[in-house]
Amino acid sequence: MASTTGGFFLGFGLCLLLVSFAAFAVLEQYYSQIMRWRDYVERIYYITHSSFYENAMNALETLSPHLFQVRYISQKRRDFLNP
Repeated sequence: MASTTGGFFLGFGLCLLLVSFAAFAVLEQYYSQIMRWRDYVERIYYITHSSFYENAMNALETLSPHLFQVRYISQKRRDFLNP
């Protein structure tokens, strides 16, 4: 029984080692592409987590229900001025 358990652990360890090497090979190929996008992702993260951006989103959320009323009024005004 000990040899069976030892064989299992040996096989599992070798399988884990092969999967780790495969993952390393894949990540090594894409590392330069990942690092190229890193600056863009960080910039977007800092912009979307800034207080200015959050204030702008809150203002848009507050104003959006009134947008249809403004559009309706401007359309009526345009129809009145240009019959």
